[in-house]
Amino acid sequence: MTEILFMSLAFDLSIGDNLGAFHPVVIIGKYISLLEKRLFRLKHAKLAGILLVVAVCLTSFFLVLFLLKFLSFNKTIYFLASAFVISTTFALKGLLESGFKIYAALKDNNLLKAKALLSQIVGRDTNYLSQEQVIKATIESLAENTIDGIIAPLFYALIGGAPLAILYRAINTLDSMVGYKNTRYKHFGWAAAKLDDIANFIPARISLVFIWVSSFLCGLKFKESVKTAISDGVKHQSPNAGLSEAAFAGALCIQLGGLAYYEGNPVKLACFGAETNIVDLSHIKASLWLVTITSVSFFILAMLLKVML
Repeated sequence: MTEILFMSLAFDLSIGDNLGAFHPVVIIGKYISLLEKRLFRLKHAKLAGILLVVAVCLTSFFLVLFLLKFLSFNKTIYFLASAFVISTTFALKGLLESGFKIYAALKDNNLLKAKALLSQIVGRDTNYLSQEQVIKATIESLAENTIDGIIAPLFYALIGGAPLAILYRAINTLDSMVGYKNTRYKHFGWAAAKLDDIANFIPARISLVFIWVSSFLCGLKFKESVKTAISDGVKHQSPNAGLSEAAFAGALCIQLGGLAYYEGNPVKLACFGAETNIVDLSHIKASLWLVTITSVSFFILAMLLKVML
């Protein structure tokens, strides 16, 4: 598994998300959309949502499981296939590139471009955001995606290889597509949202330790990161996302959260951290380093544990 994890990282850093329509997450997304059209017609929305989750999760897991069993006749092919599938479940390169592109756009004083780039990685409206709000939203996205975009899929890959990693990605994709509390998805997306909370519960808390260590290694405020994560992490409506956001806020000595826009309407979100420093571009740069060191340190420890055990 150590070699597979290392190769999956190599695949991610070299290929990234440049698979277009052939990317497993894109395929899962299309499958979700197809089933949603049929199941949404059912009268019992919550039951329909449960059926959607069961169908997508079982299909994703067993399809990869059977595919790898079929390819196991050749060790090299099995090795490469496993590493490739795992690499599609996390997005270190993609996350860092997205954050850096927003940073570069703001550095060039191109706020409109920065908003457009931000809209590709967040679910909120970006049209109404100021530069400070764009910076905050970027850092919040980097913090949250450190959990569900990197640590969590790798955690499940360690436990159950490619099949479990793709199962996690299916759960996360379901949540991102239907796990909303609006009129359409309040009941239909209930199962997807709950299962995503459960799947991220342990990885989110593991991530905290690595964020804290990385904040120390990056020369950021380690003690504030620990303190803020403990005091403010529970303020988020999600039992998981608030932990990493609060840890990032403390490490950077800034305040995250606050005003956001959804479907054109202003929404007051929980605030994380104290507004010790005025938010500026340097905080995106520091966040990118924090994501990188957190991810690499988790990778290294994961591979060491696999070797030792």
